[in-house]
Amino acid sequence: METSSIPPFSHLLTDTVVNLPSSWQTQPYTWQPEETGLENLIRSNPALELFLNAGPCISWLWQVRSGKYSFMSTNAGTILGYASSSFIKGGVSFTRNLFHPDDTAPVAKLMRKIWVYLMAVPAHERESCQFSCDYRLRKADGSYVRLLEQSRVFQTDTQGNITHIFGVWTDISHWKKNEILTASIQSSENGNCLVCTSVDTQLQPQHTVSKREQEVIKLIAEGLNSQEIADRLGISFHTITTHRNNIREKTNCRKVSELIRYAIHNGMI
Repeated sequence: METSSIPPFSHLLTDTVVNLPSSWQTQPYTWQPEETGLENLIRSNPALELFLNAGPCISWLWQVRSGKYSFMSTNAGTILGYASSSFIKGGVSFTRNLFHPDDTAPVAKLMRKIWVYLMAVPAHERESCQFSCDYRLRKADGSYVRLLEQSRVFQTDTQGNITHIFGVWTDISHWKKNEILTASIQSSENGNCLVCTSVDTQLQPQHTVSKREQEVIKLIAEGLNSQEIADRLGISFHTITTHRNNIREKTNCRKVSELIRYAIHNGMI
């Protein structure tokens, strides 16, 4: 699948999250002889597992072929109220049943856009893709929390089919109050970033924030002012002012709080 056009099997995608991987399940599939490196690394490294379980974000590793989670950090119990074993046993079907009723259809449409685009990406570029989407999930106590899902292709097989996706869920309930859902996909291979929303589901190019501008954004989020950022990066105050103006134009964020929300959503911090 080295063509940039959408493959003919894209019609197999339906507007339900549980069926998104079905398009991969009909494709030629070649397993690597060894397990994915992350699974082995987590199992053999107690410190890493402790770090993931105690972190502020829920971390997971999803097997696309089976629809099951290979790993779900135990802090899912703290943040959502469900034992990680519930996700591992129930897979993506368990997650789908937790969606807010008003978000189920929009999320399915947005993720369908992402997956159709992903399937059109040349096989050798898929591992460079990362994507995000926000939605509400029901906690065990019946309340809802807005999560930002940030994930990336973690492993492909010898044919370029995606086998594993690594992702995190971050609670952004305190950052985002409106109900418009946003999804994006970005390639570290070419820097392209496409965005769509539940209001406008067409993937649109987004102005790419340069690596230097991302460094500036991270330092802004840490609370540094322009002079402090200039000193930290070893460049002039005037250059930082130019970067900040460019960032403002590219992100359309006029306030620091808006910029931080933007950076979190797009995986910059």
